[in-house]
Amino acid sequence: MRALVLTLLSAALYGAAFPPLGASPVAWVALAPFLIAVAAERPVRAAFLGLVFVMAVGAALTWWAPHMLVAYFGLSAGVAWIYAAGIALGTAGPYWIAFAVWVAWAGRRLPLHPFAVAAAWTAAELARARLLLGNPWGMLAYATPAGGLLGQTADATGPYGATFVLAAVSAVAAGAFASRLRPRHPFAALIMVAALVSVALAYGWWRMREPVDEGPGLKVAIVQGAVTRAFREQARDPAASVARHLALTREAAVQKPALAVWPEYAVDIYIQEPSAARDELFTASRDLGIDFVLGGPFSAFGSTKLRYRNAVFAVRAGKLAGRYDKLHLVPFAERIPAWWPLRAHRQEYEPGPRPFVLATRDARVGAFVCAESLDPAIPRALATAGADLLANLSNDYWFSDDAAALEQLNAAAWRAVENRRWLLRATPTGYSAVIDPHGRVREMTSRGNAEFLVADVWPRAPVTPYQRAGDLAAWLAVAGVGLASLRRLLY
Repeated sequence: MRALVLTLLSAALYGAAFPPLGASPVAWVALAPFLIAVAAERPVRAAFLGLVFVMAVGAALTWWAPHMLVAYFGLSAGVAWIYAAGIALGTAGPYWIAFAVWVAWAGRRLPLHPFAVAAAWTAAELARARLLLGNPWGMLAYATPAGGLLGQTADATGPYGATFVLAAVSAVAAGAFASRLRPRHPFAALIMVAALVSVALAYGWWRMREPVDEGPGLKVAIVQGAVTRAFREQARDPAASVARHLALTREAAVQKPALAVWPEYAVDIYIQEPSAARDELFTASRDLGIDFVLGGPFSAFGSTKLRYRNAVFAVRAGKLAGRYDKLHLVPFAERIPAWWPLRAHRQEYEPGPRPFVLATRDARVGAFVCAESLDPAIPRALATAGADLLANLSNDYWFSDDAAALEQLNAAAWRAVENRRWLLRATPTGYSAVIDPHGRVREMTSRGNAEFLVADVWPRAPVTPYQRAGDLAAWLAVAGVGLASLRRLLY
């Protein structure tokens, strides 16, 4: 019973670090009760505790998901809860359960150093981001603000450096109560973790002193049209969304922005095909002197069937100037995994072939779509390809609560820090935002309203250590787990 209570306490702390509570300081010790619990158990029982932890954290982070599934997919409440539990189990279950089993197994052979525990958790998070469904929603690093001191480590290590630091602190806290998490020289381990935290925070303080808004800026507009599924169903006109966004853009044009960013699926028309709505959009771009970056559907005939892609278009001086096709498709919503036995008889999307930078008159825009904000690899590839401004076009009206939209906003802000670029985030219902290269939200819309932001940004293209090394820090953690495991096998 004690182990179960500790596991649930840990899950509660983990969830409390995220919105709506947003108590990010508890992220520093959120794993500690769970570590105490699994370290005292045999691997089989630790696996059970890992399962409990997965489901409890899933409920704490995505309690809004069943309502979303009911509202937008027409599922019954019971089926929606089953689906939500399955999502939590499928995206985090294999990795967090494996982590719990490893801690229980390794701790029984030799006491675990905090760095070994942190490496194991970091390796689990890397696997969660890369394998199977590949969905790192609620990664431990995202429990802290990207614009904080710890978040600045992302330009060197991605989110995995912050994850390692947070997990190491939890391991030290757990070691005060669990002998198997207390290495032979606990005071030395404490000093090492304290030094790690000090270096990380000092690095963040140093990096945040760098100016990111010197010289003439680029005036941009972010348009939030409040175009939801209900709006589209009531309008019953593919041109209605274009008209709504153009009306807001014309209001913003009074402040003379050079670039306007609209959300994912801002238009319902196939912009590559002639239509009256497209002509109006192109004419507005030319007459207002504003380039557009906007989301919409793309289709083309393949060898055997019509191909659909979720795309971002650049309209420059009244002409179509480029297209980025979403690379990371959402499992089950946009694509059905090949291993899934039930194939849906509905339209599926295909991923784009490669990252593509959109050229506007004054900036090279690296646009990524919705949940691609959770994947550091795609914005990194866009920055490496020459983007000097990032844009995250999202469709957050699917979320049934503000908390989920705020989580995704913070995840997107980590991408700004990793690449040290300004980031423009456009959503239909909020939160749309302007984020600086330190991950700080400079401007933000309200939730649910039709409005726009006009702000100055500074296109810039520094080469960060993370762009050069990628997820090297996470892979070093994987190597560390391997060495710690080998030592115990040979002990």
